[in-house]
Amino acid sequence: MIRYISYHLKFKKQCEKLKKSGSQATRAVENAEAIITHLKNHRSCFETAGTLTGKGELRLKNCLKYRLGNGYRLILLRLNVTLIILYIGSHNQSHKWLEKNKGLSNFEFGEREEVSPCTCSRQAKEAIALDPDEPGIINNVDEKYLRVIFRGIC
Repeated sequence: MIRYISYHLKFKKQCEKLKKSGSQATRAVENAEAIITHLKNHRSCFETAGTLTGKGELRLKNCLKYRLGNGYRLILLRLNVTLIILYIGSHNQSHKWLEKNKGLSNFEFGEREEVSPCTCSRQAKEAIALDPDEPGIINNVDEKYLRVIFRGIC
């Protein structure tokens, strides 16, 4: 579960430079911002935040690489409870950056945000509020499911 999001010192400048370079790059930055926002709100849903590259990333341990469209990539790194936003750029630039930083684990990062806790949906809050000692709850569970759940205990 992610508790903090940190940005590499050069990340904000990379975004500004890309926004000035054209509409495709601007869309890539917008997609990256949407992914980061999703991760701030959902904290551990890396697969649903955006499109991860198919092969993953082996040059950096715990690295995530997202496709942003039109050949742009967003590179992130998970370190315990911190997610570090490392790099945004074209496919070729990202490849070069990863080769240059292959195997590193210490990155300079500036801005660090604490991610707010997830808010539960109304149904989840209601489920949490149920009293397990209430006699009607267990009666709602079908016996075949109970046999599957508790198989091997008897």
